[in-house]
Amino acid sequence: MLISTATGQFKSFSIKASTEDDDFDGTHINAIIAADSVSTNEVYRDEHLKSEAFFASKDYPNILFTSTQFTRKDKDTFQLNGKLTIKDVTKELTFPVQYIGLIAYNDHMRAAFEANFTISRKAFNLTYSPLMETGGMVLADEVSVRAHISLVRQL
Repeated sequence: MLISTATGQFKSFSIKASTEDDDFDGTHINAIIAADSVSTNEVYRDEHLKSEAFFASKDYPNILFTSTQFTRKDKDTFQLNGKLTIKDVTKELTFPVQYIGLIAYNDHMRAAFEANFTISRKAFNLTYSPLMETGGMVLADEVSVRAHISLVRQL
């Protein structure tokens, strides 16, 4: 149909980052996302996404991301290189990350980042692709990913 957009989120995840200082250049990032925590606010669609047709969350419970490089490009932008694993497929990704800022608050240091990028679902063996009766596609290959990341360190 490709005339509407379904949005969703993963409600269970863990992100760990390690850095030498508040510059963040060279930060190492690991993320573990529970595949069965996908939520689009539509139970039928969520169960379909967890099924063998998509994430196969019973066999592949986690989506993994490990950075290989995090490099400052300018004052407000980093480039993140890393390996994303969905199901049994691992692909190298490179995408920009927007640095929002850093603040000390309540005995903690907080840093905020945002990333927006696209991936090919078919590249990760998420190949479910029914056709409409008229021959048109129901699902697009490209998936937009938006990440809002807040890192917290106790002072």
